[in-house]
Amino acid sequence: LMDDLGIEKCVLTGMSLGGFMGFRFALRYPDRLAGLVFISTQAKSDPDEHERFGGWFDKLRHEKFVTKEFADWCADVCFGATTKKLYPAIGIHWRDRWMTMSGESVYWESQTWLRRENLEKKIEAIKTPTLVIHGDEDIPIPLDRVRPMTTTMLDAKLVIVEGCGHTANVEAPRETNEAIRDFMQRLHGG
Repeated sequence: LMDDLGIEKCVLTGMSLGGFMGFRFALRYPDRLAGLVFISTQAKSDPDEHERFGGWFDKLRHEKFVTKEFADWCADVCFGATTKKLYPAIGIHWRDRWMTMSGESVYWESQTWLRRENLEKKIEAIKTPTLVIHGDEDIPIPLDRVRPMTTTMLDAKLVIVEGCGHTANVEAPRETNEAIRDFMQRLHGG
């Protein structure tokens, strides 16, 4: 796509699953990157992820749509305690939206991250300037799993968004966008 559009380099941003793919892109095509932004993601794959989450996704394999039970669980896991308390409408909105999605599709999507390769030792090869944005209330990927990767990569900065769960871009858009803007200005000398 970048070739077709005549783009030599980009700043690649990946949130959660998009971040898992972003690591692979960075390792395979480092010369195509001016920067990386990772939101609510990690390089490490943990064996306990399948145990913690797999059963919930397995229930969707033969469902036409995401069930209310799954959507309620997902909202409870994805959004931080602060967001659930102060902005409950966010969870309700996303729960309702998730219930319009194909259950089988969500099941197959989950298999891409539940069975992903552990890249924690490979990311030391990433030399691209990197911004990592992460909520301090993230349940699926606790902050202690993210900190090591920001010291492993040569040029990585961690921005912790307080009172935020697994969806920093949804729960704290102002803080997330400010961090990205500051990072872009740093990349472009502004």
